[in-house]
Amino acid sequence: MALGHQRRASFLALAALAAVFSLLPRYIPDIAWVTTVPFQLLLSARPYASPRRTETGMRSAPSDLDPAVAEKLKAAQERISQAKQAMAVLRNELCGRNFFSPEIDRSLLIEVLRLFAPESAKPMREPILQKELINMIPDMRQDTEALAALINAMATVRLAYEPAWQLLADVVVEECSSASGRQLVAFAWAFATAGEPRQDLWTALKSMMAGKRKELSAEERVTFAWSCAEVGQHALLPGPGDRPHPQPTPPDTTSRPTELFGEASEVAAEKESRAMLEAIRNLDGKHLLKNPPVVLVPDVVTPEQSQELIRLADESKLWWQSSRRGARTAAGEDALRTSSSAVLSAPRMFQEPPVKAIRSWASQVLKVPEDTVEALQLVRYQKGEQYSTHVDWGRKQDASLWLGGQRTATALIYLNTLPKDCGGETSFERLGIQVSPQAGAALVWPNVDSSGRPQDLVEHRAMPVLCETQKYAVNVWIREKPLPAYRGD
Repeated sequence: MALGHQRRASFLALAALAAVFSLLPRYIPDIAWVTTVPFQLLLSARPYASPRRTETGMRSAPSDLDPAVAEKLKAAQERISQAKQAMAVLRNELCGRNFFSPEIDRSLLIEVLRLFAPESAKPMREPILQKELINMIPDMRQDTEALAALINAMATVRLAYEPAWQLLADVVVEECSSASGRQLVAFAWAFATAGEPRQDLWTALKSMMAGKRKELSAEERVTFAWSCAEVGQHALLPGPGDRPHPQPTPPDTTSRPTELFGEASEVAAEKESRAMLEAIRNLDGKHLLKNPPVVLVPDVVTPEQSQELIRLADESKLWWQSSRRGARTAAGEDALRTSSSAVLSAPRMFQEPPVKAIRSWASQVLKVPEDTVEALQLVRYQKGEQYSTHVDWGRKQDASLWLGGQRTATALIYLNTLPKDCGGETSFERLGIQVSPQAGAALVWPNVDSSGRPQDLVEHRAMPVLCETQKYAVNVWIREKPLPAYRGD
């Protein structure tokens, strides 16, 4: 009897602890269901009652549990069940193709894999995602179309699960010598997006691409070259001794590596550069400097649009530590960047009214096609944060030069005004200009001169924020050429 009371007391203690954890998601949303999984296992092992099983074969919560705890357990069970069912659908879509249904529903793959993309889904990746992928691979090894669709869906949802990427990289290296040029571009784009640098993978992709360059469109060639550069690989065709697959040597291959697609240039086209300089000089606003022209344009966005942009970044959980990749001074030295960034690059973001308004404004006042405007990047600076002296233009090693050429201009739109003596100014030390954030205003300057060469003079910095008020702004960068719309399809 005493032992029974002790067991019941232990169970009640666990239930109370679970109830405490059930409150955490209100304050830490990313652990909304993960924190309940260990308790599901503990509670389902209750010694004095046999828990029921649902139709899905999972144990249901005991009926006398605290309602809040029971609700959390039920939600966890439903998510696990949903993930398992979704993987069964994905397997059928990729491995169940036949003469009557040869097409792959790529949007379906994306929706399935999106379940495993959030940080909160980590516990489901190994027991559900990886296990099912291992079971699927034997049926997909010879189906390069299915492999390309799967890998690109993983890249589209930014699935950060290294074992899955390694597993599929092995398959591509071993089995895909017969892939088409289009499929090789899809593989390259996906692995570059995932940041996978494996040397044997990229040697294989470039070797397989060697005889298939003529199959590619101009956009596909650019995408493959960008993919190589993005992971630190040059778009070189390896010599015969470097090939992972025994293939006939293409006619243009020698014992020395040769360029597949040439090199990207850091010098912008002269015509586009001159036109950009002229457009900036003709802007309506406060002209802070004539050469190079630096202009502060008021009332570019409304307070409502500013708040909506911040809300989009907050609700979509887009804020990340700002990347330091490419953060360099004009002399090529590393820059210190401690802010947070949110890139509004998802296709749905381009349809949001404030995003459309800014992109349209940039296109109209700077006289450029809208597809030369990069995806908007929101930046947030908290007290003490800064971005030390740097330039916005890219060097020859910058992979993005393949996509749209050089950044010819920058428009920095301030979303809020900071109190006096709060810091956060944009400072051009070489030009003797310092601008305090003014809500709704855009600070515009060129990044290249009239011949298209990058300008060292426009080196600038975001001064540290000195107060508790956060600084918000939007980077609007203009490229010399239209950016490709390639999404891995």
